[in-house]
Formats: sequence, C-alpha cells, structure tokens
Amino acid sequence: MRQLKSLFKWHMGAWWLATTSSIVGTITGIIVTFGTSAYLEEKKHEENQRLVVMMVLNNIEIYNRRLSKDIAVMEKNDSLFQAIMQYSDEKVRNVSKDTALMFLNSLGSRSFRIVNHTSERIFSSSMSTWQSIDNTAFIENVGKCYSLINLMEDLYQEIAHEQFNLYDEFHKTHDIRDFSTTEKFALLHKQPEVIWYLQKHHMFYLPFLKGSIETLLEQQKKNLEIMKISEEELIQFIRKNVNQQSQVNS
Repeated sequence: MRQLKSLFKWHMGAWWLATTSSIVGTITGIIVTFGTSAYLEEKKHEENQRLVVMMVLNNIEIYNRRLSKDIAVMEKNDSLFQAIMQYSDEKVRNVSKDTALMFLNSLGSRSFRIVNHTSERIFSSSMSTWQSIDNTAFIENVGKCYSLINLMEDLYQEIAHEQFNLYDEFHKTHDIRDFSTTEKFALLHKQPEVIWYLQKHHMFYLPFLKGSIETLLEQQKKNLEIMKISEEELIQFIRKNVNQQSQVNS
C-alpha cells in the first residue's frame, strides 16, 4: 500500500511538474509573442510619426525659403522705390535710362506663384496623420505655422494683384509706343495710385511680411525643439527628398 502511494505521489509529482512547465512555457510564449508584437507596433508607430513630422517640417521649410527670397526681392525694390520717391522734379525729368528701366521693370514685374497645399491638407484633414502624431504641442504649433503661411500668401497675392492693375491701367490710358523709357518713367512716377502703392509697400506690406517671416522661422525652430529634431537632420531629409524627386523627374 505504501509502495502504491509512493508510486502515485511520484506519478502525480511528475505530471504536475510537466504540466506546470508546459503552462509556464505557454504563458512565457504568449508574453514574448504579445510583447514582441507590441514592440514592433510601437516601433512602426514611431517610424510613421517621424516620417509625417519630417514631411510637415520639410513643407514649412519650403515656404520659409521661398517667402524669404520673395521678401529679399521686395526689399531690393523698396530701396529703389524709396530713393526715387525723393527725386526732385528736375531729377525726374533728367533721370537716366538705366534707372528708369529698373523702376519700370520692378513695378511691372510679374510673379506667378503655384502654391502646393497638399501637405497642409493631409496634415489638417487626415485622421491617420492625427493618429500618427501624439504630440499636441507640435500639432498646435504647426497649425499656427500654416495659418501664418496662408496669411502671408494671401497678402502677397493682394500685392501682386494691385501691382498688376497699376501697370495695366497705365498701359490702357497711354500708348507706350509714343513714349521713351524716361518719359514713361516720368508719367508713371507721378501717378497718385503709384505713389500710394509705393507708400503702402514701404510702410505696411514689407514690414508686415518681414515680421511674419521672422515669426515663422521662430515657430519652425520651436517645432524642431518640440520633436527633438536637429536642423542637420531636417537638412538631410530635405536633400534626400530633393534627390528622390530629381530621380523621378529625370
């Protein structure tokens, strides 16, 4: 009887040991599987978030660079406009052909802007984008950036439209074939609408755009700080993106 009990205890102990090992092994396998899946999913989320963030930063940087170039051109033109606004009547009559041509070209230049809002629309309306980025401070700051960009674009278009109308109106009321370059300069220079435009260009348009681009640059710097991305990382991403686009277009 004792031997039977001993045998039974041995078999039960062995069975329990084997069962316990099996359960532990199964649980460990489940933990490892779910842990690995969770880890991989988290890594994928981080990669998606970084890609979306870099695309948005790249898009804002494109606006920064283009608007900065536009403002640099406006500053150059404004220096010419302000100098000419100080001309005496005698100097206007005896203006050099080169100066007259510079003024006419600056005032009559046309800027055709094709604005791509694709990245902005994706950022602002795509649920997957909002789900990919879990940093509300970054989302709010980028929203401010796009609002400022749109405000600057609208004003730039308004300036271009006003400039276009000024020059076109002049050509409608004067047969330019009858005037030399210096004569056209003298006529256009004294137009009240032109004088008012040049004053607004200097006192309102240019200062507002310069202040806005400085704010936008500061906001972009803040975006990098929030997401802990260096300027060098962004530059590398931009270069890579430019190279890829060049290969596609070639």
